[in-house]
Amino acid sequence: MNRKAFRFVAAPAIILLCCLAASQAQEAAATPKPEAPKQEVSATKRTLIKQILDLTNAARISEGMFDAQFDEMKKELPAMQLRVISSLDEFKRLSPTQQEEVRTRVKESSDRISKRLKEVFLQRIDLKQLVEEISYSIYDKHFSEGELTDLVTFYKSTTGQKVIAEMPSLFAESIEKSSEIVIPKVKEVVADMQKEQTSQLTKEIDAVLKSSPKSPKKTTSTRRRH
Repeated sequence: MNRKAFRFVAAPAIILLCCLAASQAQEAAATPKPEAPKQEVSATKRTLIKQILDLTNAARISEGMFDAQFDEMKKELPAMQLRVISSLDEFKRLSPTQQEEVRTRVKESSDRISKRLKEVFLQRIDLKQLVEEISYSIYDKHFSEGELTDLVTFYKSTTGQKVIAEMPSLFAESIEKSSEIVIPKVKEVVADMQKEQTSQLTKEIDAVLKSSPKSPKKTTSTRRRH
């Protein structure tokens, strides 16, 4: 299959993904949420929160979480594209060899898209600054100065340092284990729902056919011979 033909087959999937992302962004923009008045964080709390962020390597952990999420997206993106492409008549008319070539190209294309998305995201968003901005308001909301002091003391302890060191691995393993358990269940639910819908639709079609008036049989008139 030449590149032109492949682009023709693969384009609808890419367009669909872009449209879904755009529609979600437009929907979010169309229903703006009222902003809550910003509460100024005291200098003492900011100092304590900054200590916690430094002690917990918050920026590095956030980068690890970010990488883990993008890795999951990188795994799922080819399947999303192939589901769309496989439903196209153009794809179904291809030979098994050509279909396998399309699958290979989709995998290569999705890898490039994932890599580019990650690069653009990191160019436009400073994760370290984002973590600090979010953390100041959240820690200020949920913890008093005394509690923040206790957290600083804990994270300086041996146990606290181990919690920090193990957190990226705990998060990555949690995502992996959750995917192993949840994804098969989701597929089962989707398959069951499809069966239910197909069964219901079949019943409705049968009901329509039975209720439709039957057309009268045509009678052929025979002429009398004289």
